[in-house]
Amino acid sequence: MRTVGTVALAASAIWLGGHAAMAPAQQASPSSTYDCGWVAVAPIRCEPRDDALAGLLRASEAYRAASHFGPDEATWREVLAALRRAGAEFDPDRLPFRERVVAQNAALRIALTVAGYGAPHDSGLMGDLLRESSGLVAVLAFEPDEIATADEDAEMARWLGPRATWVEERLPDDPRLFHEMVYFHTRAFRMVRVGDRHFIFSQLIAIDRSWQPRVTSVIGDIEMRRDGGRRACIAEFDAAWSRCGAPAGLRALDRLPISHLGGYVEVDAEGRANCLMCHDGDRALGRVMLALPADEVAAELARRRGRLLADLAEQLAPIRAGAAEPRPSP
Repeated sequence: MRTVGTVALAASAIWLGGHAAMAPAQQASPSSTYDCGWVAVAPIRCEPRDDALAGLLRASEAYRAASHFGPDEATWREVLAALRRAGAEFDPDRLPFRERVVAQNAALRIALTVAGYGAPHDSGLMGDLLRESSGLVAVLAFEPDEIATADEDAEMARWLGPRATWVEERLPDDPRLFHEMVYFHTRAFRMVRVGDRHFIFSQLIAIDRSWQPRVTSVIGDIEMRRDGGRRACIAEFDAAWSRCGAPAGLRALDRLPISHLGGYVEVDAEGRANCLMCHDGDRALGRVMLALPADEVAAELARRRGRLLADLAEQLAPIRAGAAEPRPSP
């Protein structure tokens, strides 16, 4: 079985290979400008909330894939505290579907990180982290018929525009998507072009009670760029904004600096984004993006998702075993 560490290293190798191949072009290209003003989503007013779900989402971001090292012990202990708070406060039967998917997905990502890297300074801490994260995945698991099959396109139309204007894209040579590997196969990504705007957005994976992974309609994040990649914006799921009615529960990030996609996407305090390290116009890692004919989109998405789910299923054994271990009483 491949470990999470192996997958992350493979992802890094792909990144570094593409980066090296494009180095001269990158050095000659200016940075992108971080600017969300061109994104056609009506602003809303919403008060932030630092609740258990927000804390769990932060904990799931603790591993910075771009550094190639796991969190330090102090950070692991913060992750453990977030897991225990979530475990004490979440009632699966009362959580809205979207929030339940988001919470389980965050716990799954933490569990996969722990299973692959562990807590290097304290084996007891590693065991606690794996039990708590895996146990939370199991507690929040769905019956197969509970996993909604709503059309995610309706949610995303308010970000991308009408579905009829979308052009689904793929990379040549059919590689695994870098974004999916960084997220340890817990998100399924789609690439869409609308005019001169390019989008890549994720749908979260949920686990059912038989430990089968399923792609849901819940959106985890979206990266947006236009004008040849010179302007960029990032939106992520935000629990408070979801409750305030934000489209797809997403909030455009506005506090600089920004670190996204495990640290591979960075925006500095002056709003300079490193998008052009990988993307320029219709190219990604130096390869021209290919447009999918409309009548091939459904089959292509089903095929890619099937492969993604198979990759994730290979990594679930230690998570399932961790969930079977008794969790200490609070």
